Amino acid sequence: MKTIKVKYVDFWPDFDYTKDAIYEALLLSNQYSVEISDEPDYIIYSTFGHEHLFYDCIKIFYSGEDQSPDFNICDYAVSFEYIHFLDRHFRLPLMYQPGYRVDYNRMIQKEKNFLRKNKFCSFVYSNAKADAFRGEFCDQLALYKKVDSGGKYKNNIGGAVVSKYKFEKEYKFSIAFENVSHPGYMTEKLMQSFAAGCIPIYWGDPLIGESFNTDAFVNVMDFPNVQKAIEYIVYLDQDEKAYNAMIGKPALRENKKIEVVQKELIRFVNHIFGQPLNEAKRTTGQYWNRNYVESKRRQEK
Repeated sequence: MKTIKVKYVDFWPDFDYTKDAIYEALLLSNQYSVEISDEPDYIIYSTFGHEHLFYDCIKIFYSGEDQSPDFNICDYAVSFEYIHFLDRHFRLPLMYQPGYRVDYNRMIQKEKNFLRKNKFCSFVYSNAKADAFRGEFCDQLALYKKVDSGGKYKNNIGGAVVSKYKFEKEYKFSIAFENVSHPGYMTEKLMQSFAAGCIPIYWGDPLIGESFNTDAFVNVMDFPNVQKAIEYIVYLDQDEKAYNAMIGKPALRENKKIEVVQKELIRFVNHIFGQPLNEAKRTTGQYWNRNYVESKRRQEK
C-alpha cells in the first residue's frame, strides 16, 4: 500500500476525521495507508478557520456549508457546487457524509415504514440567522394549523427536543428549508424529513430535482407564491388518498443512490492520491497566484 501523510484542519471543534467521506473513500479503495501527520503532504480543510493558508502542500477543500471553493488556494475541492473544472472538483452534498448514514438509510426505507400520523407539521431549527423566508413561511402555514417548533428558534412546545428524528416521526409534514437558496446547496434537512416518514416541505436548492424525486415532497419553489404552496399542503392534509400517494414514493432519483456516488468519489480520490506527489499539484504557487495567497496570509495574521 502507498503511505500518504494527511492532516485535517479548519473543521468544527468535535470533528472526527474517521467519519469523513474522503477518509472513507481512501479506506474503501484499499490502496492507501493513511498517516495523520503534522508534516503532511496533503491538507484536507474546511470553512471553520484559516490554518490551511500556512501550508504549501497539496490542499483539498471540503465543505457542506454554503461556501464555494477558492481554486486559487486549493488544488482540489469537494463541495455542493455544480462545477466542472478539469480534474479538480467533485460534487458531494452534506447528506452523503458517513455521519448521516443512519438518516440516509432511514430515508431509503421510508416508504416501507410508513406510520399513520395525527400531528400536522414540525419545524426544527435553532439557527435564527438564516434567510428570513424560513420563519415567515412557518408563520404563514401556522395560520392554517399549528406548526410545532421543536428547535430553539420559534420554539412553542416548552423547550428544544433531544431527538429531531423521534420528534418528527409523529408528524405528517415537516418544514425542510435550507439556510439559503443557492443552486446545488442542499444539506441534511430534506433527507432527515424523509427519514422521519414525513412529507417534506422544501425550499432552498433550485436544482433539487437533480438528486431528489420531486413527486415525493412539496417543493415551495415550484409555486408562484406562498399562498399557492400552502393551498397545496392543505389539499394533501385533507385528502388522505393524495397524501398516501405522495408518502409512498421513493425519495431519491436512482442515479443518486449512495452506492453510485461513493464509487464516483473513490475514483476522484484515487486520481488525487494515486499520482506521484510532484505531479498532483494544481495551483502554480507562482507570481499572481503566490501574491494572492500571501495577501490572504497577511490578512489572517
